[in-house]
Amino acid sequence: MAEQRADQPAGQPAEQSAGQSAGQPTESWEPPPAEWNDTARPFEDQVSMIDLIERRVRESPDAPAVRLGEGEVRTYAQLWADSGLLARFLAGHGVGRGAFVGILHENSWDSVLAVVGVLRTGAAYVPLDARWPATRIAAPLRQSGIDWLVTGHALARRAEEAGQLAGSGVRLVCTDLRAAAPDPLDTETVGLLWDTVAEDEDLARASGFNQNPGDGISAAQIDTYVSHVRDLVLSAAPTVELPRVVEVGCGAGLIAGALRDRVAGYTGVDVSAVALERAGREAGEGARFVRAAAADLGRVVAPASADVVLLASVAQFFPGFEYLRSVLRDAVGALAPGGAVVLADLADLGEPGEGPDSGHLRVPAEWFGHLSAQLGLPVRAEIHRRGGDGWPPVLRDRYDVVLRLAPHDTPTPYTPVISAWSDVEEAHALPLPAGPGADDTAYVIFTSGSTGVPKGVSVRHRSAVNVIQWVNETYAVGPDDCLLWVTALTFDLSVYDLLGVLAAGASLRVVPAAELSDGERLLDIMLREPITFWDSAPAALGMVMSFADEPGGTDRASEASATDGTGTTSATGTTADGGSVPSLRLVFLSGDWVPLALPGRVRARFPRAHVVALGGATEATIWSNHFDVGEIDPAWTSVPYGKPIQNARYYVLDGDRKPCPIGVEGDLHIAGVVVADGYVGDPELTAAKFTADTVGGLADESMYATGDRARWMADGNLEFRGRRDDQVKVRGYRIELGEVLAALRQVPGVVDCAVTTLRGDDGPQIVAAVAVGGSEPSPGGGFVRRHLAQNLPSYMLPEHVLVLPALPVGPTGKVDRERLARLAARPRNRRRT
Repeated sequence: MAEQRADQPAGQPAEQSAGQSAGQPTESWEPPPAEWNDTARPFEDQVSMIDLIERRVRESPDAPAVRLGEGEVRTYAQLWADSGLLARFLAGHGVGRGAFVGILHENSWDSVLAVVGVLRTGAAYVPLDARWPATRIAAPLRQSGIDWLVTGHALARRAEEAGQLAGSGVRLVCTDLRAAAPDPLDTETVGLLWDTVAEDEDLARASGFNQNPGDGISAAQIDTYVSHVRDLVLSAAPTVELPRVVEVGCGAGLIAGALRDRVAGYTGVDVSAVALERAGREAGEGARFVRAAAADLGRVVAPASADVVLLASVAQFFPGFEYLRSVLRDAVGALAPGGAVVLADLADLGEPGEGPDSGHLRVPAEWFGHLSAQLGLPVRAEIHRRGGDGWPPVLRDRYDVVLRLAPHDTPTPYTPVISAWSDVEEAHALPLPAGPGADDTAYVIFTSGSTGVPKGVSVRHRSAVNVIQWVNETYAVGPDDCLLWVTALTFDLSVYDLLGVLAAGASLRVVPAAELSDGERLLDIMLREPITFWDSAPAALGMVMSFADEPGGTDRASEASATDGTGTTSATGTTADGGSVPSLRLVFLSGDWVPLALPGRVRARFPRAHVVALGGATEATIWSNHFDVGEIDPAWTSVPYGKPIQNARYYVLDGDRKPCPIGVEGDLHIAGVVVADGYVGDPELTAAKFTADTVGGLADESMYATGDRARWMADGNLEFRGRRDDQVKVRGYRIELGEVLAALRQVPGVVDCAVTTLRGDDGPQIVAAVAVGGSEPSPGGGFVRRHLAQNLPSYMLPEHVLVLPALPVGPTGKVDRERLARLAARPRNRRRT
């Protein structure tokens, strides 16, 4: 079938430029007037975001900065004091201007503290999402050269795994950990689990082999493993004919039996009582057994009492690296002169078949090269790679380590991997760093890259201050405001949500991670607490509004009017009949298409709310255009993109990089103070996407090619037309998904919608998802299809139509299109048009 662009009008020559349409000569069209980009305005271009926050600290130290719910509040003075401690600690370890510090936290007081504390060192912060796997976290660590990462104790293992994958010895500050301690382990539960395993009649299965379907390890292969470990133990202490052995995690005694009559003494340590009883039968007389966890080794084994301490197929079940370090420290302490610690059957991070996020602790061989500093002990590690036949696939790629004390080595300074808040507090006497300047990088946010490698967008303080001051002055954000923080730290809206709100002297309400996807709970907070400000992608607010649209949803405001749970009246206005009015006064929507119905739905439930649609790009500092949403024009296909904010310039250019006339679609470019510095560690991509602003005649300023399509409208507003790459080839036709989306918006009863694709057996298939909220009657899939058939050619009709109460929302608050594709792929949803 001949290829035809679906967005190309019939009869238009294929070679005609994007800036032309049939019958309309280019020379007769009106160019956009220069004053539409006359946005230069004065702002404080020599200060940093930290300078803005410090002013508020001095003005109102006791004002609430962060609200945690249930009446718990942190003041500006508390934020400033704790962030100062963190800044002193990091600066004392060499962190300062030009450095990048990772932040891996869920939305919390600790994440706010971390952002402000890192910025006060003069360094830039790099947000990392707590929902990312270790492999995804590793890419920003590697590209930014991050040495320090501020995180929480529950995320420390993943952070350290990511650091190993990145090839760096990243150090962690756990701001929620009072004092450094081994990772917690529920010994009772683990013991009961291994009790069940050890009850198996077959000794190999009782020892943990062939527990998973498909393992299929033969008796001969198990013998190979046992003989291999036995020989490692017997050769580990060559000066001792019959070594004294302590086995940590001895299980049902598979190794103990192999060592029987070959050792001078054997002590087995395990959490399972059943396993210890079984091991006693295998080891024979004279063996000693102790029911204890590995972390208790120092308590149950005397110092210098063992020639070999063995951990065979045990370390992968430890809860984290700090636990492993603690066990190894005790194991080395138990060694007699000339002794050794044997770690058998270690799984590397790169082991085939099971990634670092499988649940098992994966330890790269390179980790042992830094172990002396991590333990504060002179040790040397011998790495033994496996070879030869006889190994099952699940064990073939594992490796073994023999650790020996090296008392004659030059002592290595103790360098803890994890520092706790008590360590941070000890830095109180260190000098406070000077802090950042306007030209310093403030943050680096990583966005998805077309090559599969994330791109790190680097933004200076000056650019962020311009946006923050524009927002706070334009919309009078001040101390009486409270923003409900619902965006991920990795979404650049959070830059304003944290730093912009604090610069205004306002407060932000932190929502626990478990509640961020609970639209009903968020609505309850908005109605019961003095929330004045909402900022998110449209889909996140649409999720909340789906509960507000339910029958009886209007009654929630009056039901919640009494107090916000802190003794503070939540309503700031009253209706004519004396009822309360929710305090929400400002709603920012950005990051995706704003459905035409959403502003009206918001105002119906929150009468005081002023809705603002904003746009731009991460590469243009949070937001760089805006549209104050009033009455909705039924002729619109979507809410307009709006106009540039202060010190931002927008150009719609044709293929020759010339301005397109009003009403003609072209490629969207952004210039001005808002433009980012570029991509960290990728000068080639930076040079391709960030060029001199020759259009505006300002060659000393940058212009960013967004990859978006847009056009100027006659009233000076921009209309967003989709992505340049927002095309899919279906049955030989190139289809603009934005055109399908525009048709979906016209379907009666549809309050929100999204379009994505699903890979089918014969190529891409279009998936249309519509949210119907509480509309009555609710349109069904057949109704949607029939309506689309009236407005789209047959080759553009979706193969899948999903009718949902609300669109699923991803970590950034945008529509989760991957989830939509998975929903469409389910057998019961496979309905073709």
